[in-house]
Amino acid sequence: MKRKRFRKIAWKRSRFTGEARQGDGQKAKNSSAHLCRLPAKRPKQDLIRLVRTPQGELRLDPGGKISGRGAYICRQKTCFEKALKGKRLEKNLEHPLSEEVIAEITALLESEDDHTS
Repeated sequence: MKRKRFRKIAWKRSRFTGEARQGDGQKAKNSSAHLCRLPAKRPKQDLIRLVRTPQGELRLDPGGKISGRGAYICRQKTCFEKALKGKRLEKNLEHPLSEEVIAEITALLESEDDHTS
């Protein structure tokens, strides 16, 4: 009886504070992610999201709203090159990357480099 009550209280607390539920083994949702294995996580708004849609096509998702399996990568060209070399994007998306998608991401990264310099 006491255990049921504890789970209910822990669930309510996790809804409001964002901390993980105890006993469920589930993690709380957070708004940061990374794929490039940098020590610090970054906010999702600062990352590039690549999505494999249910139809099987790969697309860039600037708004983060397209449904499908997604992978995040930071906006540094070196991180993207490491992810390509280690096939991290392909493993996370469970789909091979086409040359068109690679060219699109590379063009995006280069245009951002031009704006910052």
